Amino acid sequence: MLRPSPEVLVLHEGPDEPSTERRGSPAIRAELEAREELLVICGHSHWDEPLAELSGGAQVLNVDGRAVLLRRGS
Repeated sequence: MLRPSPEVLVLHEGPDEPSTERRGSPAIRAELEAREELLVICGHSHWDEPLAELSGGAQVLNVDGRAVLLRRGS
């Protein structure tokens, strides 16, 4: 899924974020940490703080129990 270098990736289960004890998949995190300009939208495991940034720069938005509206900027 990451070979065409998407800007947004939607997953059911997302990565974990161990420094803040956010639950998720360590294997998914390992694949995403090399990405810089990527927004990952996921759910499955609830995070109190819904936004995290992985060490490589990818941002993870956990939408478990939340609604999100994405708008394209001009």
